[in-house]
Amino acid sequence: MSTDNKDYRPAMAFINGLFSHIGLSAKAVSVRDVDGQSVFLLEGDLDRLDQKPGLTSAITVLLGQVMNRLEFERGPISLDLGGRFDARQQLLQQAADDAARAVAKNGRRAVFEQLSSSERRVVHQRLADHEEIRTFSEGREGMRLLMVEAGPKTSN
Repeated sequence: MSTDNKDYRPAMAFINGLFSHIGLSAKAVSVRDVDGQSVFLLEGDLDRLDQKPGLTSAITVLLGQVMNRLEFERGPISLDLGGRFDARQQLLQQAADDAARAVAKNGRRAVFEQLSSSERRVVHQRLADHEEIRTFSEGREGMRLLMVEAGPKTSN
């Protein structure tokens, strides 16, 4: 189930019970740690989750609350829909690198739209070490934008 000796069974039971309750024919089948984030592999009929990113985000938030109550160390959580997590992460990293090169070359801001919070985290982390590039998110969840622009890093 996991390589770090954590017992994710209660969290998986929660998510599987939630799926059953909302009539979703999907199931969490495993959990793995990827750079400090718990990634739940989901299988089954994932069309509703693919088509409704807000539903996926809500489930991720609920799962985070459950894991917090189960006394897991607080950390990022992602849902891997059908084993596409690694490919999506590589695509986001490549897009982040491309955006950084374009911003460095032309000085114009690059904007990423319609990314989940975990996807925005991938871009922020990928560009964190770029000295002349800064990233930030703005807007409300569901319509949040990730900006990549030239300029010195700012501390929050």
